[in-house]
Amino acid sequence: MIAPTTGIHLDRRRETKEGYPVKLRVTFCRQPRYFDTGQRLSAKDLQKLAELNPRGELKEIKVKLSVCEKKAGKIIEDLGEQFSFEKFKELYFSKSKQTDLIAVFTDYINKLNESGRAGTASSYQNARNSIIKYIGEGRKRPFVSITPEWLEKYEKAMKLKGNSLTTIGIYTRSLRTIFNIAIRDGIVSSESYPFGKGKYQIPATQNTKKALNKLELKQIFEHKPDAGTWEETAHDIWMFSYLCNGANIKDICRLKNKNLSDKSITFLRAKTERTAVKKLKNIVASRTDQINAILKRQGTRSLNQDQFVFPFLDGSESPQREQAKIRQVVKNINKWMGIIGAGLELKSKITTYTARHSFATILKRGGAPTEYISESLGHSNLKTTESYLDSFEDETKEKFANMLTDFG
Repeated sequence: MIAPTTGIHLDRRRETKEGYPVKLRVTFCRQPRYFDTGQRLSAKDLQKLAELNPRGELKEIKVKLSVCEKKAGKIIEDLGEQFSFEKFKELYFSKSKQTDLIAVFTDYINKLNESGRAGTASSYQNARNSIIKYIGEGRKRPFVSITPEWLEKYEKAMKLKGNSLTTIGIYTRSLRTIFNIAIRDGIVSSESYPFGKGKYQIPATQNTKKALNKLELKQIFEHKPDAGTWEETAHDIWMFSYLCNGANIKDICRLKNKNLSDKSITFLRAKTERTAVKKLKNIVASRTDQINAILKRQGTRSLNQDQFVFPFLDGSESPQREQAKIRQVVKNINKWMGIIGAGLELKSKITTYTARHSFATILKRGGAPTEYISESLGHSNLKTTESYLDSFEDETKEKFANMLTDFG
């Protein structure tokens, strides 16, 4: 593609008291377009402007026109193959200081970190870093250059690097959020929105079923690790997650004694703690004998109501340090539960996610209403819950199939 060229043009068609309008000429595919610079000159002044060292006001005007040309050149470079006169015009006359995707991405990540949302900030940072690798370190990417075609190429590049559809979906959804922020803040017009029907569609991923069946769960329940080992801790916390409404490991790590009563455990999910107060839902799990046994083995046994139930956090951590500690707990649980699963010769991979999905699926197979499961998991809508629910076991399918021909 031949790159657009720029130049300064005196519009002699419209003379004003201050002189003729000085315009920036941009030529692309042999077609010129003219953009106002805000400067006015007479023909005589324009000739003086061409001199090596103009003086006074003309010197200032020459500097301003040079800035206009440099700005135009940078916009053309940033747009690259996505150049069009409409996109150039939007960027050239934009009053916003943040027309660059990466800059707004960075600003949003900083705000997430400042508000203590280190986990979410890390996810957005991964998406931003992926885009930087794609466009090149140090290069800008104006919002108007993010087109459906550009997104298709970005997706293709990620696939070639071996990224899964799940990862691609996470990155492009993050990018979509940043684009929506830019529209909200007036950085880019809604007409430039590249997502949606007839435009770029974020790839849908098939939910990978992670739930264990009853036999596998029974084997895990009956497994007896050596006391005082990380294997026992991992096994206990995994079991606690399963029994405590599929509680997320972050929520388990952040449990405090004030969340416990004699008969139940009540807490708000960390994931929803910034939700509007009216929409907040407490998670309430019954304290069974198994849960009490785990609390006795792994709990801190403190009477302080603000003391954490489990000894993974001490309360002095920054959001980033807290996130790092929780990730290490998850890593250790996944490691040891993997070892336990291999020793039991289970076909299913066991992770912290498996406990949550198994909790939901076992309830479903037992006939529990989806609404009850949704409330237990702390979901705000049933669609989210349905994505957790595994398919029925083979024997259940066979039972229902036999009913079709059982006329006795």
